[in-house]
Amino acid sequence: MKNIAYSSPASARHEPRIPVLPELCDAAGHKGPLYECSFYGNKEVGAKLNAMLEMGASKPWPDALEAFTGSREMSGKAMVEYFAPLKQWLDKQNAGKTQGW
Repeated sequence: MKNIAYSSPASARHEPRIPVLPELCDAAGHKGPLYECSFYGNKEVGAKLNAMLEMGASKPWPDALEAFTGSREMSGKAMVEYFAPLKQWLDKQNAGKTQGW
């Protein structure tokens, strides 16, 4: 989103995009894990995303988020779902190992 500071780490700049991913996937008719969703070339999804992005800096980002998702609150739920396969793999790789520094 445009209001994210350029000085923030790359992961923090991309993080706000994940909460809207379920809405994009729903609009595309995707059924299945979030990490498998693709809405490439989907006109309906493009129109929905474009409508949010057209607000640009003219509205505060919570207004754009609410127009897109129906909520002014960001949730980490989509991020947890999206990265669940990675978390499972990491848990398996680290099983039995001492954690911490």
